Amino acid sequence: MLAILGFVVGIAASVASVSDSVSSDDDTVVALDGQPHHVTLSRGERGYLWRGLGVDADPSCAVTDDMTGRPVRISTSRSATKSDRDDSFEAFGTFDAGSGNLTVTCAPPNGGSSFDSITVGPDPHIGRSVAVIMATIFVPGLLGLAGVVALIVTAVLWFTRPPRQKRAAYAGNQPPPPGISPM
Repeated sequence: MLAILGFVVGIAASVASVSDSVSSDDDTVVALDGQPHHVTLSRGERGYLWRGLGVDADPSCAVTDDMTGRPVRISTSRSATKSDRDDSFEAFGTFDAGSGNLTVTCAPPNGGSSFDSITVGPDPHIGRSVAVIMATIFVPGLLGLAGVVALIVTAVLWFTRPPRQKRAAYAGNQPPPPGISPM
């Protein structure tokens, strides 16, 4: 039973790790139109500005915390990339989401651009993805190992048990022990 549970958990964890790595449901598309766009992220989370991978020029963006009204400092970043079902993206800026209620205003880079929008989203959760992948490997393995140990213990107990007395041994002149009826 534990081996079957391990198999089921392995399948579920594999599906979770794949869906987690391609998920961009938390991202908000912001048009490069110079107009303010409302974006919501988790409070205190690290936010990322993503543009299409291979695009040379960065748009000009400003982020404001709606709660305080203050501008949010954007740090230049080229260290993160991600992919979803359709496209690949590169981070061109990171920022602290503060209250989580933000206004993002972006304009195309000087000289125009071949793209008309960016995405704004949370940290790609690299640590969570690694944890899910590790769980995908180790949890089913441990459950399967526990199932094998249970089988071995059961087999050892079965083969080392004392022999049972048979009813045929009490046939004849001797009375059967209490609780055993004669044949």
